[in-house]
Amino acid sequence: MEHEAKSSEHNIQEKLMSFFVLIKKISVLHLLKKYLIDFFLWGLLFFLLILRNMGNDHISQYTNISLRYLTPISGEQAYASRQYAIEHAEENIYWPTFWYESSKEVGNEYASVRATTIYVNGEENAVLPVQYLIGNGLSVVDDIGCTISNTLAYRLFGDIEVVGCTIEIDEEYRTIRGVFEENELLVLLSVRDENTSGMYSAVELTGGKNNPARSDIESYLTSSGLGKADIILLGTPLVILNLVGALPVPILVIYAFVWLLRMLKHFPQIIKALVVFALLLIIALLLPLVLAKLPSWIVPTRWSDFTFWGYMFKEQRNNLREYSRTIPTLKDSIYTGLVIKQVVVVSFAICCSGYICFRATANRIKRTGSNSNQIPLQLF
Repeated sequence: MEHEAKSSEHNIQEKLMSFFVLIKKISVLHLLKKYLIDFFLWGLLFFLLILRNMGNDHISQYTNISLRYLTPISGEQAYASRQYAIEHAEENIYWPTFWYESSKEVGNEYASVRATTIYVNGEENAVLPVQYLIGNGLSVVDDIGCTISNTLAYRLFGDIEVVGCTIEIDEEYRTIRGVFEENELLVLLSVRDENTSGMYSAVELTGGKNNPARSDIESYLTSSGLGKADIILLGTPLVILNLVGALPVPILVIYAFVWLLRMLKHFPQIIKALVVFALLLIIALLLPLVLAKLPSWIVPTRWSDFTFWGYMFKEQRNNLREYSRTIPTLKDSIYTGLVIKQVVVVSFAICCSGYICFRATANRIKRTGSNSNQIPLQLF
């Protein structure tokens, strides 16, 4: 009898445990179903912010100062401007990289295709930042080598293991030093600084002052002997993308701040004062860090100086107009494609953060009806 009683008690305990497990599962499933959209939105927002950061890192590899000349720069001018940069190195002067783009016949004993060729006098990465799959980039003193895109390597050789192979470019033989990732048929070639026979239609400036004004660039061009550039492309698109791309986080922070202020209505006055003081202290500590991330031209010495703001907007409008005047090169097309992708990602991120706030407000109104003093619990 005692054994049967223990067995019966054990069965009851097992049934109770099964019941509680079932209740827990139903509760978890109910919560997942109830907050599934919220989890999805937050996950999507984090994913978009990661894509935004990756895109910003990729775009930031491009130089902020790119010049275009309708009348090409001679090799003598390029050499003289380099000497000027060397002589004024202590002044943190700009270092120029010269290049021009053309379309030439590229081939070997197996095949021949028409490809874009970019001749570079200076730093390759200043012209077109690329990711190498095999081999290395060009040296500034290597005038017999070249690097090619993986697309061109497959077209000519059927493989990317082609480092050390020779290709013919418009009756000139070059040895392949590396293969980089790019969808276009593209060849990068180096021109030695001492070679003054080249003619260059574009210049990339590295070093020097960050986010300079157009007048600073024009002054440098005059002093270095490069003369007036027909088109000056500054990094305005990247700056605008960085500013607009940061909006999703401030939207949520502002909404959370409002949420916190509403919640403080239910607490004593001393608690309110302490929380407000802590928030103001955090803002004061973070403000210098935020301002340091902004370009110098967007942080005026006097925020009430309306003349400055008018000049700034005019300057940036002129910078954007310069892009519309540019005769597109392959580099410009690649850069524009990256910017467009970034605009799409940033737009979706802003919409996603806005919808999260809208959904939290809608849920609060749905739960509380017309009573707007209640706290929106579904914000986070």
